Amino acid sequence: MNRPLLWVAGSYAIGIALAATYPISIAVQAAVGILSLLFCLISFRFRWRRAVNLLLVLAIFCMGGLHYSVRRAITGEQDALNREIRKRHGQMVTLQGRVLETTLF
Repeated sequence: MNRPLLWVAGSYAIGIALAATYPISIAVQAAVGILSLLFCLISFRFRWRRAVNLLLVLAIFCMGGLHYSVRRAITGEQDALNREIRKRHGQMVTLQGRVLETTLF
């Protein structure tokens, strides 16, 4: 059975997981993502179907990692929840919160 969204979600999630495990510079991730999209368009033009699929999955993989890396660079160590979690590494923690606003689509 053909499930294209499974490939999209899986490659995006793997990109995030690998970016969290192995820090790669944002410029390298962006360059590989853009180049794979460019080669994907070229492959599409020449009707190389397998290459198009592979390069598209690679581009989505890179975009997942890029999303994680950029978000981490923006929030950095200033995030209070991150600091608290790092202080209590390996311990059992209980989080409490309050819903301030609810919206429906």
